[in-house]
Amino acid sequence: GNGGGRPTTSTEQIPALVHFLRAVVRASTAAGSHISSVGHLGAFVQRTYQFKDVQVRDVWVPVNPQPGCDPQERKLAAEFRPAFVGFLNSCSPLLLSHGGYTATELSSLEDAARIEIMGGKVPMYVRFICVTGIKI
Repeated sequence: GNGGGRPTTSTEQIPALVHFLRAVVRASTAAGSHISSVGHLGAFVQRTYQFKDVQVRDVWVPVNPQPGCDPQERKLAAEFRPAFVGFLNSCSPLLLSHGGYTATELSSLEDAARIEIMGGKVPMYVRFICVTGIKI
């Protein structure tokens, strides 16, 4: 089936990329992953007592920057966008094995999400959580 009745194409209310990422979260959970664990990484690293000066910070990378952004942000987005599309492609085995999609349904969803990303009409940023520390 189509991932438990989830739409396989974009709607005006919810973009295909949102459907895609929601499917990744559900499939990851079904496969035994804990998608929210990344939020606890900084505390985990501190509790190992193997690092000092542990710092956690958010880094937002543009996929499709806001209109009127500076040229450097637009350049960064152009460089990062293919990597983000590559990430989407790497999710296919997970979505086929644990997402409830057929290959045809998943291909339609991936195509719709890719078109949204490459179209650049909706501002989009990816959040990375960076944890740094000095090994003791």
